[in-house]
Amino acid sequence: MPMVRKAAFYAIAVISGVLAAVVGNALYHNFNSDLGAQAKIYFFYSDSCPHCREVKPYVEEFAKTHNLTWCNVAEMDANCSKIAQEFGIKYVPTLVIMDEEAHVFVGSDEVRTAIEGMK
Repeated sequence: MPMVRKAAFYAIAVISGVLAAVVGNALYHNFNSDLGAQAKIYFFYSDSCPHCREVKPYVEEFAKTHNLTWCNVAEMDANCSKIAQEFGIKYVPTLVIMDEEAHVFVGSDEVRTAIEGMK
């Protein structure tokens, strides 16, 4: 009987995960914005993070034409620490865009999609 419970638990966990992904994808909207000159953009990353390394070329290209602050989580200055605390940033890579509204993008897919929406 314990084996059946374990299998049922895993089946429910998988189904819940799939449903959460479907609902999250349906609710997620692509960020498409023309940033104002006063926009503040922060990229939180870690040198040891493979996902950060994956998205870094996109961020570097974006940073050539936008005022972007690099926030290495291993050695953040007071400004980056304040933003991380304000938005509860716990994972990298994370992109924070503060213009008329604040937008937070977590994970390489969201960061890349946000950057592509601003080109």
